[in-house]
Amino acid sequence: MVLMEYVNDGARYPYMFVTGGGGIPVAQLVNQLLEMPPATIYTALASTLFFTALFSIAFYYAVVRRLLPED
Repeated sequence: MVLMEYVNDGARYPYMFVTGGGGIPVAQLVNQLLEMPPATIYTALASTLFFTALFSIAFYYAVVRRLLPED
């Protein structure tokens, strides 16, 4: 139920930032005291890409290879 609330309100989220003075400034959402080293960002990005590729390969073998007839 909570997840569906986020999905339902998802289309409204960009308007919080684009309404000019009435919205939330993006700089207010960034914590200036929390410094992330580039290695942390690259590690998170690399692991996301790795697991996405792993899921894509598993999906290919599980679904596509089973549904297509062999020649």
